[in-house]
Amino acid sequence: MNAVGSSTGDEREEVIFFNDRETGLRGITVLDDAGLGSCVGACRSRPYVDEEKALADALRQTRSTTAKALIAGLPIAGGCTVLLSDSPIGSRAAAPMPALGRAVEMLGGRYFLMPDLQGDLRDMDEAATGTAHVLGRQWDVTLDACEATALGLRYGIECAVRQKLGRENLMGVRIGIAGLGDVGFRLAELLRQEGAKLTVADRDPRRTERAVRALGISCVATEEIIHLDTDVLAPTAAKDALNDGMISHLRCKIFAGAVDDPLQSRAQGQALHDRGILYAPDTVINAGGLISLVQPLITGEVTAAPLDDQLRAIADRMASVIDRAEKEALPTAIIAERLAEEALADRLHSLRALAS
Repeated sequence: MNAVGSSTGDEREEVIFFNDRETGLRGITVLDDAGLGSCVGACRSRPYVDEEKALADALRQTRSTTAKALIAGLPIAGGCTVLLSDSPIGSRAAAPMPALGRAVEMLGGRYFLMPDLQGDLRDMDEAATGTAHVLGRQWDVTLDACEATALGLRYGIECAVRQKLGRENLMGVRIGIAGLGDVGFRLAELLRQEGAKLTVADRDPRRTERAVRALGISCVATEEIIHLDTDVLAPTAAKDALNDGMISHLRCKIFAGAVDDPLQSRAQGQALHDRGILYAPDTVINAGGLISLVQPLITGEVTAAPLDDQLRAIADRMASVIDRAEKEALPTAIIAERLAEEALADRLHSLRALAS
């Protein structure tokens, strides 16, 4: 295993290129060296042909994970691993996960690998054969990351509905879910239990058929769901996140950040704000999986009751973001950025005080 470190425009971040000689596995790991604790990040589920795009996505995901951790009060920093598709393995599905584990082990405990919720959660068990620095193995979790993510989203959506629509529960609230993977389907189950009126979409017809059959809900084509007149729209698949052309077509009242980085720019957050659409920032409501995965790292154990309390606290943070956005007449996306910046400043100040 070879590794070469390089710097980026942000002096906090470290970039490591790795190449496993035995398998030909190549990739990039980014660590956020913010002095916040161990770095935690996922390996993205699809390989990249373009190395520059791979690095850009890894940097963006690293910063997003750090922001989630800061807002949630978790003593960790973000990280991310991406694989390059020109290695001989040909596809992510065939990637030798033990080799990825060896790449993580090479970092000496500074980085813990967690599952990509868009990928195969069993990968962590295989990666653990190459390193002990893995979170989310099937045998050491009480509540899996997809379920925790879905629960956090439910609490965040309930809060947004209450604040924006004045509704005390989800009974009859019209919600569109774009993407029915592990998180999307579980979110649909939870919202259906609360009486929400759901419409779903997924590019895989087998997933929509499963949801219609199991939950008795409506489905539309993926291209149609952004045009629906809904109270809430929740994209749970990365490829269904917003682009500039979609915003003018949205007819929802609340756009829930149910997937990492659903907005491609700060301008999109402003555009949603200008249209009167409440954006529930992903760094606030989409932190449930991260919270559940890092709990053993922080406490040394996993217990269901404290975890549920932490997930419910997502609603309190969402309410604070909305209240502050209204008070300062700013988009919620900007408020979430400021909360992360303020939390980072506070954390670093506390660390300096302890060191002096």
